[in-house]
Amino acid sequence: MRTTRLYIAISMALFSCRTANKDEYIQSMINDEFNILLTKKGTLSRFHLIGTDIKSGEHTEFKSINYSWTAGCYDQILLGDTIEKRKGEMIIRIHKRDTLITCKFE
Repeated sequence: MRTTRLYIAISMALFSCRTANKDEYIQSMINDEFNILLTKKGTLSRFHLIGTDIKSGEHTEFKSINYSWTAGCYDQILLGDTIEKRKGEMIIRIHKRDTLITCKFE
C-alpha cells in the first residue's frame, strides 16, 4: 500500500510537470534590461554580473539561471567590460575597449 502511494505520488509529479516551450522561455527574459560596467563576475548562478549601472552610476547586480544561451559569451566577459541587454531584445552586447561582441538568442 505504501509503495503504491509512493508510485502514484511520483507519477503525478512527473506527468504534471511541463517543460517551457521556446516562447515561454523568451518571455521569461524579454523584459530584462541592464547596462553594467563589470567590476566582478559572480558565481551564484549561470549568469551573474556585478558592477556599476551605466545610467545611474549606482552599484548593481544582475543574476539569472535563464541565460544558458549566453554560455559561450559569458566566458568572454572580463572585468572592465560593459554588458548590455536592452528591453525587448534577445541580444547581449559585450562592449570592450576596442571590440563589440554580440550574443544573439537562437
